[in-house]
This record gives sequence, C-alpha cells and structure tokens, in this order.
Amino acid sequence: MMTWGINKVILIGNIGNKNEVKTTKNGGCFINFSLATNVSVKDKDTGQRKEIPEWHNVTCYDKTAEIIDKYTKKGSKLFIEGYLKTDEWKDKDDRTVKTTKIVATNLTLLDSKQDGVMADGREWNKNGNVALPPPPDEDFDDDLPF
Repeated sequence: MMTWGINKVILIGNIGNKNEVKTTKNGGCFINFSLATNVSVKDKDTGQRKEIPEWHNVTCYDKTAEIIDKYTKKGSKLFIEGYLKTDEWKDKDDRTVKTTKIVATNLTLLDSKQDGVMADGREWNKNGNVALPPPPDEDFDDDLPF
C-alpha cells in the first residue's frame, strides 16, 4: 500500500532579521531570515483580542534568495509558500540538535513599489509577483522504505 502526505506552508508576514546571501558547495546560493506572523487570541482577563507574534525561520535558494536580498529589508511584507524541513546536527557537546525551518518555493513581495527585471530575464511587477524555480535537490539520508 502506498502512503503519501502533504507538506505545505503558506504564510503572510514581515521580515525580522535577514542574513547575507551565502554560497553553497555546488555553486548555488541561499539566504536565511526570520518572518513574523501574528496570532489573534482573546485575553482571558480582559476579554479583549490581542496579537501575539510568531517567528518562523525561512530559507530561500538561488534566484529566490537573490530576490529577498535585493528587494526586501527588515519589516518588508511577504507572502510565502513552501514546505517544512527539519535539520539535525551535533553541537560542540555532541548533543543532537534539531531545528525546523520553512523552505520558500514561491513568494510575493506585498509592499513592492516598482517594476523590474531579474538578472535571468524574468519580469516582476509592482505587486511583486515572480515565477520562481524549484529549490535544489537535496540528498536525504533517511531509512524510509519508499
């Protein structure tokens, strides 16, 4: 019997901190940044609604990373589609550390003010819509039977 699942994330939020674009061993590039979204909850004491920020770690690759680097800043509003990915490594004390991030596969710059052309000839409009390439293939070292 074949099993399947869905790993899809959709967020609208504001960039918190963003790092510089870094180069991979294969010659590609990536950028990591934080994205803040808000959750509206009702205060038990006052009955008033309040906004609670939720922070997400996001990674973009290649052209997507270049778009984030060139056209955004702290506070920029983004629409992001992607998937969850968990990374695992050993820290300096040989403890296993896991972090979960969102790999963005599609994005829209929601507060973009101008039209432009990307280095590869793709156009983006004042709404920030850009067709993005898929993320790079990654090697997985899992023991899943499918």
